[in-house]
Amino acid sequence: FRVVHGKYPEFEMVVCHATPYGMFIVAMVYLLMSFANYATVKFVIEFEDSKSTADAVKVLVYHLITGLAIIAHLRCMLSDPGYVPLTRTTLNFAELEAKSAKKDFSEEGATIDDWTVCSKCETFKPPRAHHCRVCKRCVRRMDHHCPWVNNCVGESNLKFFMLFLLYSGLMCMFSLLLVMIDWYHTWNEPMERVDMILTILLLFETIVFGLFIGAVGLGQVCALFIFDRNAIEARKFGLDFRSRPSKWRQITSVMGQGSMIMWLMPCVKANLLPQASQPDFGV
Repeated sequence: FRVVHGKYPEFEMVVCHATPYGMFIVAMVYLLMSFANYATVKFVIEFEDSKSTADAVKVLVYHLITGLAIIAHLRCMLSDPGYVPLTRTTLNFAELEAKSAKKDFSEEGATIDDWTVCSKCETFKPPRAHHCRVCKRCVRRMDHHCPWVNNCVGESNLKFFMLFLLYSGLMCMFSLLLVMIDWYHTWNEPMERVDMILTILLLFETIVFGLFIGAVGLGQVCALFIFDRNAIEARKFGLDFRSRPSKWRQITSVMGQGSMIMWLMPCVKANLLPQASQPDFGV
């Protein structure tokens, strides 16, 4: 992959992780979303046949939710997740330890707030940053490398990932609700075989992926807004219920500062507080 640095920092983007597996998963995501959109509008709402105002509103709302989910997915997939800048020269670990008052830069015995050195990137690693073996880079506040977005989920694109879960979950719930309403009103009416098969497939997709998205979303909410530790940090440092920041700070550290309306906008990058600069290690 490569990082494009444009004139405007908010539009800096990672072009692509061009791996066959990642591109296949992304293609599957858009295929499933396209099928859900087609089946819901064509066979559940049946907008082409009715063209009523109520059905027009349903189609408009469904397309709005779908559009927001697609934008959130694209922003999460194409945004820099928060890569730690690489050093221009190779670090000499022995020289660092000899010159610095900090004698140990390894992750052994380090706390969640310590700066360390990544032996793979050969650069200083900020607190809560982790090395991704897929991206081969350290990522600030790395949560995980998500195959569904073919990118790391980290500090800079975590908001987009949460919005993708939100809007794709709403897509599933809305489709499921429309199917239930349609079946309630047309249960005793004959249905063509193709319509029945596609509606059942839509119902299966919305239930399965709705449950999956709900489970992932619940895990993210607990990790980010309750425990303030993602899975990597909980495994490495354990859970600390005494030194957690306020709920407002936990939320704004993901969704950004400013208006809460902007939290729901996948086209707007999270306005995060500036990170602490690298301390002077005497080198």
